[in-house]
Amino acid sequence: MYCQNCGAKNADVATSCINCGKNMRFASEMNSDSSPYATFWKRFTALGFDTLIVFVFSFIYGISTGILSLFITLPISDLTLDLIAVAISAFYYIWFESSAYQGTPGKQIVGIKVTDIEGNRISFARSFLRYFLKLITGVFLIGYLTIIFTEKKQGIYDMAAKTVVVYR
Repeated sequence: MYCQNCGAKNADVATSCINCGKNMRFASEMNSDSSPYATFWKRFTALGFDTLIVFVFSFIYGISTGILSLFITLPISDLTLDLIAVAISAFYYIWFESSAYQGTPGKQIVGIKVTDIEGNRISFARSFLRYFLKLITGVFLIGYLTIIFTEKKQGIYDMAAKTVVVYR
């Protein structure tokens, strides 16, 4: 059976996880084939929450810079302001997924987290790589569609960054 905490494969009769030590006393009552990996729809729902959160912050940022520009001339271009907004959005995903939370607020709401293949918290560098690859492979949706068909429910970016998204 799989550990619901870290995703490690354990013996069907295990009482604690061999990887993280979590008590698995009640896990044996579950179907041993139940997957610890988050489904496409769970991840899609989390993305919806995160998009809403980032939109609200972007809206506040846009309104505040717009109001500020009414009173003073900003010494930076609109393109620079847009790049700052993109950087804030990227930092949101990268920081939360590499933090002790192991997931964005959207992922936390739906009860999933990002780990490496062994179930450990990912580094900021790995989270950056994952985010960058998600942008590239997401252009044609192929990066996301592989989640449906792979055993560990990984997007192409997850496979390249050696990460998985598991239930908390």
